[in-house]
Amino acid sequence: MMPIAFAFAVAAAFASVPAGALGPNARRLTDVRSGISVEASSGWTLSQRTGYAGTVALFVHADGSRISVTATTTVARDAEALYEQNRPGLVAQGLIPSPATPGARGSVSVDLTVVGRTDRMRQLYLVRDIPGGRQAIVLTLVSNVKSFAARAPALDFVATRLTLEDPPPPSGSNRTQGVGLTGTGGVSVR
Repeated sequence: MMPIAFAFAVAAAFASVPAGALGPNARRLTDVRSGISVEASSGWTLSQRTGYAGTVALFVHADGSRISVTATTTVARDAEALYEQNRPGLVAQGLIPSPATPGARGSVSVDLTVVGRTDRMRQLYLVRDIPGGRQAIVLTLVSNVKSFAARAPALDFVATRLTLEDPPPPSGSNRTQGVGLTGTGGVSVR
């Protein structure tokens, strides 16, 4: 099931940028449902929701580059296991992965290309413990090959600026919620 969830992340990353971004100063988002706050570097704008449930944020650059942050529960024990679990789905979509390397915040970093496309992609895979299990977080940069080297540092910026809190418990859970979490979840933009 997990590769399908991240197939949506890849689809969201390669999808066309939504028409309306929130504005040049909207670069930080807190998603209470996932327990993740994320910030983009200067020159990137927070875009409106993508419609993919696991997508926490999508940042766009004026040159068309995109950074997406997705999160979902996982049974993977660590970032490397998460990538290995997702790898067959990436290959099935025609993506060609480079060897995995260590990335920001203890992530696993993988560069991906597609034959016949001018886009290049980098994914950072993270796994963290949350109450009741683990959460997979995948950060994805999609950029034109010509601007990829200039945009790649923005992905590391996003990874190092992630703020991680415990997400609220699933509906019907008896666990007491932490300060600042609402029972319905939600998103705030700054």
